[in-house]
Amino acid sequence: MAAPTGPQQLDYYRVMGVPPTATPAEIKSAYRALVRKYHPDRNPDNAAAEEQFKLLQEAYSVLSDDEHRAEYDRLLRTHSAQATHGDFLEEVGAGIGFLLNELFGRGNPTVKIPLERALRGGSVTLRFKDGRHVRLNLPSGIKSGFRVRLADTGNGAYISFRVAPDPVFRRRGKDLHMTLAINTLESVLGGYRQITDPYGDLIELDIPPDTFPGTRLRLRGKGVRDKHGDLVITVTNQPLSEEQRAAFRKAAIKAGLLKD
Repeated sequence: MAAPTGPQQLDYYRVMGVPPTATPAEIKSAYRALVRKYHPDRNPDNAAAEEQFKLLQEAYSVLSDDEHRAEYDRLLRTHSAQATHGDFLEEVGAGIGFLLNELFGRGNPTVKIPLERALRGGSVTLRFKDGRHVRLNLPSGIKSGFRVRLADTGNGAYISFRVAPDPVFRRRGKDLHMTLAINTLESVLGGYRQITDPYGDLIELDIPPDTFPGTRLRLRGKGVRDKHGDLVITVTNQPLSEEQRAAFRKAAIKAGLLKD
């Protein structure tokens, strides 16, 4: 999927590759697949992939929130009836993910950002309805409720940040948590997996033998980096494929555990 340009920038459903009728589960699944594909660490020096990655984060921040998605759908319906999509783009400009948050709020706006941006920190640009832009440099590892006071307003206004739910990882203090489905063969014999963490880095995971559903695997130092946290992986059950089930049955018969 090529990075949308022009008026398509506002079509978050097109960015995510899902129809407007997509369920939350379908949106989450599409985001997980596309964010892995376009992550900057997997596409070094690829400006198009970087732009697509930013659009994916922006689209997911709106479509994954019921209230924001409903308001976004309403805005699309209103402007499709009153103006062309190009006019809508000209009216609100790029960065609608941040603009929408201001429209929803009263007084001091709240901006929702993806977990990765909250963990990494860095520069964000906010666009206000009157056309003003504010560029902020966020520290790494921020949590929901982090606030930045706007010095140029003269009225003590501030912007609050809320970290959007991530489809894979959950933050608890300095640790990150996720679930990993493994099948029966991996539970009994052990195995090897590669996991992409929220920072975009690949983590090699050795699954020891006799790792059954409910087991927690703790990877030291792989959680929130500036807090020296851990990544805690809770193992769940994944059904065997037909081929794996046949191989498992054959081995059980050979061992005398089952009759042919």
